[in-house]
Amino acid sequence: MTRTRLVIASLTVAWLALAGLSSATVHFAVLLRDRAKSDLVTPSDSILDITFENLMDSVVDGMVIVALVSALFSIFGVVLVIYTKWLQENCAARFYYGCIQIV
Repeated sequence: MTRTRLVIASLTVAWLALAGLSSATVHFAVLLRDRAKSDLVTPSDSILDITFENLMDSVVDGMVIVALVSALFSIFGVVLVIYTKWLQENCAARFYYGCIQIV
């Protein structure tokens, strides 16, 4: 049981690190996009500006989804570590957590 809790705790820390990195990437993408909006005001660069803004919007959307999903997985891991009854009584919780980690 202790080994399982240690594995879940370490995976929870990894998911939290991924959530932090994703949120930092979102922040950086928003800064770049806003900087591009303020710097690129000439009509000759409007196609590049629109392409860059679309790219940064895609990065922001993707990283927000990754940050939310990884935060959700880490919260589920913390709940499993705190409430050990779920690990002992309910094999489905272990199965679901294992499937989440594999995916």
